[in-house]
Amino acid sequence: MADSLSEKIFETSRLILRRVEEGDRNLFVRLFCDEDMMRFLGGTWAVDLTEETLKEWREEWGKQNYYYGVIQLIGEGTAVGIAGFTEDTNPDEPGLEFSWFVLPEHQQRGYASEITGGMMTYVFEVLKKERLFAETHPDNNASNRVLEKLGFKNAGERQHQYDSLPGFERQVLWEIHSADWQNLKK
Repeated sequence: MADSLSEKIFETSRLILRRVEEGDRNLFVRLFCDEDMMRFLGGTWAVDLTEETLKEWREEWGKQNYYYGVIQLIGEGTAVGIAGFTEDTNPDEPGLEFSWFVLPEHQQRGYASEITGGMMTYVFEVLKKERLFAETHPDNNASNRVLEKLGFKNAGERQHQYDSLPGFERQVLWEIHSADWQNLKK
């Protein structure tokens, strides 16, 4: 189990989800300032916003189930993306919300499924939470397939705006409850 001082929260067979480090700036810029990576989230960010986000993720790590970090290959130390979760991001959606980004050169290797599976295990077995959810853009077929494959239920499309994601106005809500996850493991 991770505590607020731990540098990694969990690992899977190939991946570690670890705390953001100051040296991760280039990774954040590659992900958040790249048009292709941000196409489903409303467009690219300014570099200063990526730096603020890196600082926030570093400082908030472990506080009230706030764990957003870097997906790193075990053994190699190569960063392949970012992922994480936080609790009660939206008062209308109780539970832990999560997300991930995998760099283009590391996509289609199962990393998104693997890190999501690791988060599911951590959230349901370690934290003993009842609900895990994510929002995707309706046209983001790759992310939607990952969630469906892992047993998440499509709870429907909705619309609301985020200050940091001005073009992410339509979302599909995906959710899984602890009992459903337990049944899938059998």
